[in-house]
Amino acid sequence: MLYNQFSPQTHNDEKYRSIQEFYLNPDSCEGHGKLKFSTETRGSFTHNPYGIDVLFHFASLTLHVNSSGRSNEMDIQYILEGWESLRIAKELSAAQSYSIYVLRSGDVYLFEGEDIVASCFGISFREISQLQPAFSSKSQSLKADYESTSSGLRTPDSTEKCNLQHEEVLAGGPSQGGKSPPQHFTITENKDLEQRALGIISQEISVNLAELEENPAFSDLGVDSLLSMSILDKINRDTGAHLAASVFVSYSTVSSFRNHLRNDIMAR
Repeated sequence: MLYNQFSPQTHNDEKYRSIQEFYLNPDSCEGHGKLKFSTETRGSFTHNPYGIDVLFHFASLTLHVNSSGRSNEMDIQYILEGWESLRIAKELSAAQSYSIYVLRSGDVYLFEGEDIVASCFGISFREISQLQPAFSSKSQSLKADYESTSSGLRTPDSTEKCNLQHEEVLAGGPSQGGKSPPQHFTITENKDLEQRALGIISQEISVNLAELEENPAFSDLGVDSLLSMSILDKINRDTGAHLAASVFVSYSTVSSFRNHLRNDIMAR
């Protein structure tokens, strides 16, 4: 059913149809789903490409669904342009069920239970207009105008529901040579980074800031791998600071996390 919805735009062979469930938060432009990889094993490879492809496929699906309210939705394609890093910690098995989570910044995480087994950061797509039919009375010329999007999972229409707080950074600039490089946040003011980060943590885990002053461990506060991704993404959106996915493990208490922000992040 899910794949049939996009059949006019793209066709996916059965081996690539691994998405079993798909959930979208249109307010945050983030998606979550359940995967079951194909049992197809033809060929010899370190990691089955049918499993790797679905990481990008899920990000693409999130972008297409977010743009589905546009009047010219059937005239638009989003083509994978690249990514910054791809990590796979263990063999992806067709016998195992996985959950997948994609952030609006273009980062995808694959979970086996509560463990992250694969991640892909900085996925970027290019928006391309489809060619008009050659004999269409509405078409005066055969051309495909395209605009570049950033590494974030967003559509170019700034009036849509998926509008972002830092749009001036995420919006793709003029195309040069048919291509424009992905753009990323930079920390322009870091004086209040520590307080803003703690404020976000406080909101996400529903505790008072005063409780964080007591230097609890993040594990005692209920910060698991999924919640940490949500926190880190909001810190990135609010401050421009890109913290490591394992930061709450490497700096497991509030005090050590604050020292990390002061000495390693704000000192850059």
